[in-house]
Amino acid sequence: MVDMTFSLRKFIVLASILSVLLFTALTGCSTVKKDNSSGSASGDKNTVTLKVWVFANPTETYRLKNIEAAAEKLNEKFKEEGKKTRIKIDGKIDNGGDWNNYRQKFILAVESKKAPDIILSGHEDIAPWSSSGYIVPLDTYIDKYSQFDNVYDTLWNSVTYKGKNGAFPKTWKPARFSIKKTS
Repeated sequence: MVDMTFSLRKFIVLASILSVLLFTALTGCSTVKKDNSSGSASGDKNTVTLKVWVFANPTETYRLKNIEAAAEKLNEKFKEEGKKTRIKIDGKIDNGGDWNNYRQKFILAVESKKAPDIILSGHEDIAPWSSSGYIVPLDTYIDKYSQFDNVYDTLWNSVTYKGKNGAFPKTWKPARFSIKKTS
């Protein structure tokens, strides 16, 4: 099993940013600013840098931009509260291949201790990555933040393996298809 320990500070910031992401996604209030400044100098001891990987084609860059926007909102909140902590997103969009190559890159990164703090992937990865120790159960943090109370239980089921939540559901998509009927 791979050692996937995080500092408590980094994990709290990670949970906070995901909490803001989920809250803005559920309320439909997510906006992205053009100014991507983190509000803090790089290398500052008060800056928590989160490495984020997303798989996206050129029309899906919002996947990373939403995470950057959530970090901006948290930085604004921290500033209002007089806290010195700032979040910096070190984001990478992978659009040069397929999902299997992307997953393989993640597994190799975990094995070489260079894994991202946040990875966008599908619910189908929860079981194998949980079994391998690649992802950390988030139940304690989910119970701690009221924003998660509004998530439908069926969405939690999609990211739960052996009774542990391995991810935050990002969305729900009703399946739809159209058929052109000709006479």
